[in-house]
Amino acid sequence: MAYEKTVCHECGQTTDYLMNLDKGSAMIVVAIYQAQKRLDKSRVHLVKEMACTSPAEYGGYYGMVKAGYLTMRMIGNATKPANFGLISNADNSGRYNVTEEGIEFLRGNPVDKSIIIDKSTHRKKGDYELSRKTTIKKLMRAIEVFWEVEGVPTV
Repeated sequence: MAYEKTVCHECGQTTDYLMNLDKGSAMIVVAIYQAQKRLDKSRVHLVKEMACTSPAEYGGYYGMVKAGYLTMRMIGNATKPANFGLISNADNSGRYNVTEEGIEFLRGNPVDKSIIIDKSTHRKKGDYELSRKTTIKKLMRAIEVFWEVEGVPTV
């Protein structure tokens, strides 16, 4: 079934859009989880505790993410995995944590591949094709898994 946009009856503009979970979002979830472990905190501040200006210091993006750091562009994109419920900024303080659903995602369990976003609130409006699921392994496109969820082997 093709996605059908909702259109405003007055102006004809679309009122929502389809958002797909991608590799960059998966890397953000991994980095936040790694930072929580590194700092031994339940929530981490993305800018104050995770900002990295040079991924090369960690051998590239994968090394940076494994160490629990993000580029400023990745920090700006944190709302995407948050819309999927994989991370949370519960008190709007800039401190995030990986949710239970995010932990299950890191363990290799499937999550929604696409959601519908409301253009006026920039929040999840609904699910799109509940049968369309993805896993972190699919999103990382066969790149070797470089993180582990405590005590549980990751796919």
